[in-house]
Amino acid sequence: MLQPLAAIYTAILYVYAAKILLTFTLPNGQISYMVTGLTTVVLVVIYGLQAYTLENDGSNSFKIASIARRLLPPLLIPLLVLMSVGLCYRLGEYGPTASRLYVAAFNIWAYAIMAYIIIKGSRANLNSVAISFAAAFVAISIIPGLNVSTIANTAIRTSVIRALDGHNRPMTVAELKNAIAEMPAKQGTDIASKIAYLDDWDDHNLVADIVKSDSRIYEWQLLPDTAAVTNPYTTIGTNQAIRIPQGYTSVYHYENHSTHNAVVDSNGYAKIAIDSLNVNIPVDSITRYSEELCNKPLQCTVDGTQDAIFVLSSAMIYPDTDTASTNKKVRINLKGYIFRK
Repeated sequence: MLQPLAAIYTAILYVYAAKILLTFTLPNGQISYMVTGLTTVVLVVIYGLQAYTLENDGSNSFKIASIARRLLPPLLIPLLVLMSVGLCYRLGEYGPTASRLYVAAFNIWAYAIMAYIIIKGSRANLNSVAISFAAAFVAISIIPGLNVSTIANTAIRTSVIRALDGHNRPMTVAELKNAIAEMPAKQGTDIASKIAYLDDWDDHNLVADIVKSDSRIYEWQLLPDTAAVTNPYTTIGTNQAIRIPQGYTSVYHYENHSTHNAVVDSNGYAKIAIDSLNVNIPVDSITRYSEELCNKPLQCTVDGTQDAIFVLSSAMIYPDTDTASTNKKVRINLKGYIFRK
């Protein structure tokens, strides 16, 4: 069953590779996952074919299995090269992340394994292939100095600190936003994205010497407010499980909380009264960066207390229809959670 599937999948990727060569376009990020999946299928097929071809009975099935076993590894090599090209481009353009380094490690391992199978042929010990994969995965996940998360975070921090050279650190969020606004647009977006990648809900250690913030930092918070609002209404939402922030002991879920004529201040925030708390909803940022925020929970601050936060799980924002008003107003329907200490 897997043998024809591997053949079809290989043919599809070769067609895709031909398209890339003819159009002179670099492969996108999905090619890495496609080749990774194909490599896994090929190894499973080779493992099954090795057991099938242990005894030469001279049948046509044996001959077909032997040919397939010999051809699949060398046919995979050009696709691994295609995967390498895509990886090198993304690493060079966007920098390392833990997931990209894991894929790069798999790519290197796949080269070595395919070379081993091609050289050894039917004498290749496929059990050692599985052992080598497990050993490599453990090595790059646990061993200090080889841990891909540490390597990626160190590289990202270095690039961020280098870009902010000349600024006193740690900076406030407002100071960091101003510093990013002074950069070329592409670099600014890249730095904002990297800072958001490094930060976490409960652990701010990786950005503590860069920006002073007790809340999770999002990319949109650091980018200039230059985009125009064109949609009549904006929606964001997530079905992800909401993580409980560290130090908070109680939670209350708010379903379909509606507010009419909420005033948006000069910083783009609307204060929404929820359970006697004034929650700051970043209306302007949500409308401008709705695609980025979609499918992500959004942590919002609460006025006057450090003992409560609001996590927005979905929102629908409508513009105010009162043209006589001099203040920008919106109607907000939202769902979310209040966490208290």
